[in-house]
Amino acid sequence: MKDLELIINYLNNTDEDFDETFEFLTKGMKSEDQSKLKRHFINRFSNFCSDKKIFQGGIVAVFGNGEFATELAYVLAESFKKETLLIDVDRLNPTVDFSLNIYHEDQKYSKNLEAKGVKGLSLIIDLINKNMLNTQLFSELLVKKNHTKYLSCIHGDHDIENFEYYTNSSLVKLMDISRERFNYTILSCNDFIYDAYTYLAIQKADRVLVPFQNNLLALHRVMKYMSFLIKQHELDQKKFYFIDFNTYQEVTLEVSDLKRITNSRYLGVVTRSQKRDEFRNLKRAYPLKMSKKNKYEYKHILTGLGIGRS
Repeated sequence: MKDLELIINYLNNTDEDFDETFEFLTKGMKSEDQSKLKRHFINRFSNFCSDKKIFQGGIVAVFGNGEFATELAYVLAESFKKETLLIDVDRLNPTVDFSLNIYHEDQKYSKNLEAKGVKGLSLIIDLINKNMLNTQLFSELLVKKNHTKYLSCIHGDHDIENFEYYTNSSLVKLMDISRERFNYTILSCNDFIYDAYTYLAIQKADRVLVPFQNNLLALHRVMKYMSFLIKQHELDQKKFYFIDFNTYQEVTLEVSDLKRITNSRYLGVVTRSQKRDEFRNLKRAYPLKMSKKNKYEYKHILTGLGIGRS
């Protein structure tokens, strides 16, 4: 019994590759017991949604968590080799540039355009408003993080005074452009349900992902927000998915409770990582050095969305 508890505790907390570590730790165990134990973990990683359609391309909106949006976009682009555009449409507290640490990569774009400090989403929205955004200029404005091949980024604007100058029609146009140019678009939204850009992103998205910290208060909060949006704007609830993000494995709610509270829209878990915490404070890009365990969890979530399946 103690050996089994040690194995479970180790698998819950290790950053090593799950499959390889599991096979090593359970070597010699009865096949029946091994299968039962693996199902225990796979239930935490796999999707529980009834919608099994293949998601061949489109727009994914992430509600209220730029860190999750950034990590998801990175794994989707670099592990699945899908041309992906990550757009930070959070006009109140953009964080994609912090999560990817893209300050250095961004300098050449703003200087070339002599944009007087206007960068990222603000600059692109302004060019769309003036009908000046052509294909070549759009490509030049996208920031590509060093050592990434398939991921491009449009980071947000930290000047909150520009909030009122964003037009809704420009965001719709930007999403249309991205849908044509990329396999997948990830929109990082804030969690203010009356923000026009948050609503537009959720309305136009093919999938809406709602990360939450695994406790009843946090889960009931996001469920209340999503229920309001679905009812108020007559949205399809089947495109909403809920993900347990950045919580300690040993203190999570039971999967049965998560399924019940989310109306069977619970998609999976991305566990807390000490490396993520350290990189956040050091202003380093965690997605590029993501633990094998977190990457494994993201792959299962993306597969649960219907990506990478044939």
